[in-house]
Amino acid sequence: MKLNKDRLFNIILIILFVTLSIFVGMHHEPWADEAQSWLIARDSSIIQLFTNVLNTEGHPVLWYLILKF
Repeated sequence: MKLNKDRLFNIILIILFVTLSIFVGMHHEPWADEAQSWLIARDSSIIQLFTNVLNTEGHPVLWYLILKF
């Protein structure tokens, strides 16, 4: 019986976490650094991200690749 209680508790926690994450994500306002990164990823090609952005921005290129897709 204890296994079922633990499993139910874990499922409730996951549902609570997902619900809270969706709610906060829908009401989150982008900050200036997030908007700048998104605009750079949107307006640059993948080759430009590897050549130009790495020299000028402080974030790793993986951040821009994630935003690109």
